[in-house]
Amino acid sequence: MKFREIPRREYIPDPDVTDKGEKTHPMVDIDALDNELGELYEKIDTLPDPSVTISKIEGYLIDSKESLAGGEVKFFETLLTRIMDRIQKECPITKRKYIGFIQALKLLDKSGATEGDAAYYPESGQIVMGDILNLDPKVIIANIAKTGRDDTVEALHHEYLHSLQHDQPAKIKRREKLKRRIKGAATIAGFSAAALSSYEIYQGMTVVIVALLHFLESRHAKAQRSDEQMLREVHSYFGAAGVLGPEDIDLVLSEYKHIKVNPAKVAEADKLIKQLYALGFSDTEVSKLINISKWSSRSKTYGPLHEQVRTGQIQRGLNEDQMENLVAVQRVQESIDMQKSAIVANEELQFALSELKTKEVTM
Repeated sequence: MKFREIPRREYIPDPDVTDKGEKTHPMVDIDALDNELGELYEKIDTLPDPSVTISKIEGYLIDSKESLAGGEVKFFETLLTRIMDRIQKECPITKRKYIGFIQALKLLDKSGATEGDAAYYPESGQIVMGDILNLDPKVIIANIAKTGRDDTVEALHHEYLHSLQHDQPAKIKRREKLKRRIKGAATIAGFSAAALSSYEIYQGMTVVIVALLHFLESRHAKAQRSDEQMLREVHSYFGAAGVLGPEDIDLVLSEYKHIKVNPAKVAEADKLIKQLYALGFSDTEVSKLINISKWSSRSKTYGPLHEQVRTGQIQRGLNEDQMENLVAVQRVQESIDMQKSAIVANEELQFALSELKTKEVTM
């Protein structure tokens, strides 16, 4: 049995060309998108309870050979893979969540533990998951089928984005090794100067070494400056969750109270990141820009992010109103893809159940 792919309505028309040969995009009809979203909500209301379907599947597995040797776990893992494959094919906006989730699993240190949901450690290049998340494929499938999303998928995608934002572990280790060597040299130099009983040499070398160490530490501190850390968090937060509006800036600020930051900088980062995704930039492309972006007090923006947005606008012939419209379209389309993801998960659950029923009849 093969399901008909859920059709995707395209509301972004081809650009118009002015008499001067310039491209310009007409505004996208948000109302049409909202109507499609409403239709999907109505369809989801008619679907069977996924928890009931999963319970029925479990019952058939218990009575079959599938329950032996971890067969049930393997069955639901295969089913989850099938669901994610369809979502990546049929839901182009939300597919990056599942791509990121799959990549995050490759970095997961299952022996580690952390408070909260998950954390990425740049020094090791690994992600550690907390107890509040659940990798049980049945749980993930049930959540997607009910709401079109899953906390574990989004949390691990969030941490995967952090892995893209940072230097590679090998580069970090080289930097740490250099710092250790300089500290070692400082110790040796101190002892050597003391052995020479030369206070002037000792004092002079100490000043130079302390200044060098301070320079290295200040570079490390600069990399952890509050606005840069928040820039990474804003990207990972919105990049993973996707469907968020301006009011959610306050939510992010409340969740990261330990980071002192100017809300205006958060608002600017939020705007630029959403614009980049609306223009079609990938997680990797946005992350590379995040890694090199610094706040400019003169221009009141993050230079590389802003430059790429402007380039994208020019290439597509978008003015500011049209750019704002494109971001709004992205937000509604992501909501649409979430509802389609729920439908996909429900369809695959029903298909799996029907296959098991057929097997029982033929046995």
